[in-house]
Amino acid sequence: MTLKYDVCDRLLRHCKNRPTGKYLGTLDTKLNEYHWTTFAEFKKRMDNFAKGLDVPQMRLCVCQNEKIANLIMDVHDLDNSPEFKSQESTRLQYLVLMQRNESTDRTLLEKRTEKAKIVLLDFDQVMFEGSKQKLMPYMLPSADDAYILTYTSGTTGNPKGVIQTMNMKMTIIRDYLCGPHNLNRLSKSDVYFSFLPYAHCFEQINMAIITYIGGRTGFIGSDPNQMMRDIAILKPTILSIVSRSFTKLYMTYYPVVKKKLGDNDKAVTAAVNDKIKQIERTGNCAAYSKMDPKDEAFSSVRDAFGGQLRMAYTGASMCLVETYKFFKAAFGIPVQTGYGCTEACGGVTLTMAEDTELGHVGALSMSTKVKLVSDPEIKSMPFASLGGEVRVKGLNVMKGYFKDPELTKEAFDENGWLKTGDIGMWDNKGRLCIIDRMKSIFKTSLGLYISPEKIEAILSTHVSSIIQIMVDGHIDKSKPYAIIFANYSEIYSMFVALSSFDSFVD
Repeated sequence: MTLKYDVCDRLLRHCKNRPTGKYLGTLDTKLNEYHWTTFAEFKKRMDNFAKGLDVPQMRLCVCQNEKIANLIMDVHDLDNSPEFKSQESTRLQYLVLMQRNESTDRTLLEKRTEKAKIVLLDFDQVMFEGSKQKLMPYMLPSADDAYILTYTSGTTGNPKGVIQTMNMKMTIIRDYLCGPHNLNRLSKSDVYFSFLPYAHCFEQINMAIITYIGGRTGFIGSDPNQMMRDIAILKPTILSIVSRSFTKLYMTYYPVVKKKLGDNDKAVTAAVNDKIKQIERTGNCAAYSKMDPKDEAFSSVRDAFGGQLRMAYTGASMCLVETYKFFKAAFGIPVQTGYGCTEACGGVTLTMAEDTELGHVGALSMSTKVKLVSDPEIKSMPFASLGGEVRVKGLNVMKGYFKDPELTKEAFDENGWLKTGDIGMWDNKGRLCIIDRMKSIFKTSLGLYISPEKIEAILSTHVSSIIQIMVDGHIDKSKPYAIIFANYSEIYSMFVALSSFDSFVD
């Protein structure tokens, strides 16, 4: 099955056929409600931006944090099919778009950018100038046109610019909407909660899919610490969240369920396991009967997320099975987990909605090939016989890094397979399991191989005072070590509780 239109064309059709339909929502914290931009209003802003920035073949650097503005520029770039050249050019012009800033900051920026021969433009000013101009017909992109430059997270070194084409993006959307992963259940009535930065490839894919189906997207408010308040107000039907945030939410809501079950950890474990067994037996994620006290305990979690969730997705890093089990039981809905990387446009595998087993990252997307390669660096590891480095091929895989032919050459093997740097293995049903990053695993002086990401996940899940943690080690040392950024107030309370003194010295 194929999709007839690309994201840009599909959005323009939504704007034409559903002009008053709600599209993008921003939170009004004073009224505690979301204000919605309709498709027609978004189209007007997009048109004005396109007219005000009538500079085809220019390279744009976007420096602002309003997601609606990001999306406008994303679609505008699609329409104008910008080309990212690999060679240096002394004649190359740069345009930097900034949101309104304090006058002192702006003056400083203007002085510094003037020296670098960079033109500094204000986003609202561009749209204002565009409102005076006549709109030219849109030029829809071709499959091979580059439309966005997304930078990697830098887990293996400095961030690298990935040139993503329209074909890469549409391959992922087609695979997930038309494939066996059951995302075809999405509809224009769905509401998606957006909290990741738009620069994150995972978020770009999520918003592209929601835009394609014509659903609504509500953005997180200005305070990330108030995320749960925003979710409760929005009442989303779709939640897509990175594993680290999932772990933090587990630390928040596990005690809530525990308290409702008599402050008994064994009761929570039993309730979760009972629900998981029910799901495995029936293949149905439906909630318990409202008369069941276990459901009453879990219902507080569902209510905290707005009570309307019907699909949840997670990925981007390792997350413990017990965290997945808890939310799968508490939500009473499919919780799917995926694996991908920016170089593969964010999508390589995704678990099936009906899959009741845990501990893997699912089956391949339709257009993706994966092989596991055990090179000399891996062969000495204890799990070498089970798998190897994950290597990827497919229409969703990049052609190369921006202006970096050497790193591009290093990223692929001699047969054109993308080297992800992740170590994986296949389970007995042909599903991919991720062990860790190849560069993260280290050997101690005792000959033990340590997977730091797993230790980090375990400690982050079970020690509430940990805000951030990094586990590392060395061949000369017998044990690994951890650098921990802790919650000071919790540590202070713990010392006071354990000590006979009223206070302790920092």
